Amino acid sequence: MNSEPRISSKHALFVEALLAGKSATQAAIQAGYAPSNAASTGSRLIRNANIRAELQRRREMSAEQLKMGATQVVSEWVKLVRADPREIVTVTRVCCRYCYGQSGLYQWRTPEEYEEALACYLRTPEKARSGRLPPTNEGGYGYRSRRKPNEECPNCEGEGQPEIMLRDFAQLSPNAIALLDGVKQTRFGLEVKFRDRDAALANIARHLGMFDADSGRKDEQHDPLTALIKSLQKRSSTAPIMTGKENEQ
Repeated sequence: MNSEPRISSKHALFVEALLAGKSATQAAIQAGYAPSNAASTGSRLIRNANIRAELQRRREMSAEQLKMGATQVVSEWVKLVRADPREIVTVTRVCCRYCYGQSGLYQWRTPEEYEEALACYLRTPEKARSGRLPPTNEGGYGYRSRRKPNEECPNCEGEGQPEIMLRDFAQLSPNAIALLDGVKQTRFGLEVKFRDRDAALANIARHLGMFDADSGRKDEQHDPLTALIKSLQKRSSTAPIMTGKENEQ
């Protein structure tokens, strides 16, 4: 005997839309019902016994196929939340170019760096120099960016300058890997993308029936997953990573 509930083609479209993460109102419109009455139609359909039975059957099928139940959804979600972005990107205060320069003047890494800067200045048309003086090497050589800021520095007064570093991806923890969404090269350096902590797993949770199909919410007293998700960060973020030389002069 066939245990599948009998539903019409429109009802089947309504179910498909709900499983795709649509609200009851949106699902009614997608199924072909009049938009002007979609809210009331969706509310009525979601209470239909055959539709509810079909939703339950399909969700159970999906859960089996995905091998992902509520516990695993929460586990993956918490993995993202517990990830520490500092595993991927670090910001430290390092010495500026004047911290250890002779007489508090600009310090170069090497003579070659200074000569390149001087040649660049000389190649610049005089009108474009905007009154800038040519670079000098009176501050000496040997700048090392990893040194601590000098409290006596006349330029930064011991505050140093921020250095943004991207960690080796091979050393990342599983949580950090879950958080990382990729890296893009831009004209300013590298841009690290972090994964949206809401969209994918919230849609899976809705697909498996962990949320009310129309409002996307359940009573938090009976649904700890909702309470957890409400406490999570709602948006993805990106962090521009300087390649090293852009912030030195």
